[in-house]
Amino acid sequence: MGPPQPNFESDVERFKAFLANCIPIIAPKDLSHDSSILLNYCARLLTTLCSESGPNFDVDELKKSLETYMLTKSPFKTPAIQNVQALMLLALLVDKEGYGMKFTTAVRMACSLGWNLQPGDVEEGGESTYVRNLWWALVIQDIWLYLYSGIPMVIRYKDFAVPRPTTTAPPLFTHLLTLSEILRSIIRPTSLAELTPSLAPTPYQALEVWEYSLPHTQTQVRTPSPPTGTMPDKFMSPESVMQLLHATVLALLILDNPSNQIARSNPEVRLSRALGLHLEFPNVFRRFGMLKRCATICAIAMVSLGRGAELGEWERVVGEEVWGKVVEKGQSGGGWSVVWEIGM
Repeated sequence: MGPPQPNFESDVERFKAFLANCIPIIAPKDLSHDSSILLNYCARLLTTLCSESGPNFDVDELKKSLETYMLTKSPFKTPAIQNVQALMLLALLVDKEGYGMKFTTAVRMACSLGWNLQPGDVEEGGESTYVRNLWWALVIQDIWLYLYSGIPMVIRYKDFAVPRPTTTAPPLFTHLLTLSEILRSIIRPTSLAELTPSLAPTPYQALEVWEYSLPHTQTQVRTPSPPTGTMPDKFMSPESVMQLLHATVLALLILDNPSNQIARSNPEVRLSRALGLHLEFPNVFRRFGMLKRCATICAIAMVSLGRGAELGEWERVVGEEVWGKVVEKGQSGGGWSVVWEIGM
């Protein structure tokens, strides 16, 4: 008997719900039966990758089908919204070679379609709303890919005039954009446009303002234990990813300037979120290089604080090969850029 067949229809429906509730960059109709085959492949693959219990067989089969489709159909030669969407989703798989080329192609394709220009008045909820959200999703992804790889960002704020997401956009999307711009102010402080909203005089104060704006449920600290026995299918939620990214930005601030103000705020409690999530979703972290990078950054910051009671657990999660460098860089006082000196 072969491995159980994945429920592709359920995967697509789950991905559609995620888009609608969190990051509306693809209209539901574009993931229907008669829509882009490529987007359906991407939806199935990313949903399976985010499942802690998703079998590696399913992942391998989906990747193989996706690669075969791209070789035979060559879908990325023509600028089109579904191609930009697919390229952006595929660039999330930073463990795969060519993710930088996929992302750069997505940005160039978006610019060739005029998305970086000031659009006219449009009806909220139409295709142009998805286009605007997709552009800002590319901006967000550009910032985090820079943190991951050190390769210069592709999108410059002075080169586009796209309205920010409206108040009707899901809160998680707007929170993610603000957090990403705080990150950008740390790692590329001169790259933000003059018209970018300024939350506070310093990145750490901006982060405090951002934390205050979050719903209470997203600020609660939870450090789960590793799963035991047979677990039902479970997924790493968007809120959990936001917690990890939040901890990563805080970690960079600690590495850049471990001020007394930050130290007094018990930052290790928030950094421990990364450890707890890694313990709860080891397979998901293994599949996504960006998540592993974020966990490693949090580990470096924890070492730099010198107060982590869980350093043994961090060593086990990060791995012996990387841990020696984590300790070295965490104690070096070399600023946040030491994160690029640790291989993944």
